[in-house]
Amino acid sequence: EGQDPKLAAKAYGEFAKLVKKSEVEEIRDLSHLFEGPSRRLNLVGSEMEVFGETLDGEEIDWESYRGKVVLIDFWATWCGPCLAELPNLKEAYAKYHDKGFEVVGVNMDERRFAVDQYLAKNPLPWSQLHQEEEGNKLAEHYGVNAIPFIVLVGKDGKVISTDVRGRKLHEELEELLGPAEESGE
Repeated sequence: EGQDPKLAAKAYGEFAKLVKKSEVEEIRDLSHLFEGPSRRLNLVGSEMEVFGETLDGEEIDWESYRGKVVLIDFWATWCGPCLAELPNLKEAYAKYHDKGFEVVGVNMDERRFAVDQYLAKNPLPWSQLHQEEEGNKLAEHYGVNAIPFIVLVGKDGKVISTDVRGRKLHEELEELLGPAEESGE
């Protein structure tokens, strides 16, 4: 039997409401564990709210990405599948950036040092959001509990897909932005 993300999202949402009604404060405090997955499962077709601080210490200006196709990449330096996907993202960025494609990395490493060390050896041409102290607020907001988690957001700010790794990303970008300009590499 196939999974129904909308039904699962509804169940998470309903459970969050029940947990919030608990007389025990510690249990009420756990409601975010159900609200996040509910938001994540409802992403496709909805607007995505992106917030957080870049590695430069600046708050991301999500509004400045309006009118562009944006890929949000939740990743970490310790995640093998995440690192394996980065060359594909770099290739897509090189081909489609001039046509209005942007990438925002949401790094899930606990320590800033790991991110800085990785990026020094493997620079990425897009902004990285990172929070060192108490976990990543954006990942928590959407209940991201497995990475890589990749979200493709359309020019209108609405999520197109949460399943665009590998060649599927290039096919989606060609459909949204037209054929890629082959770079002289």
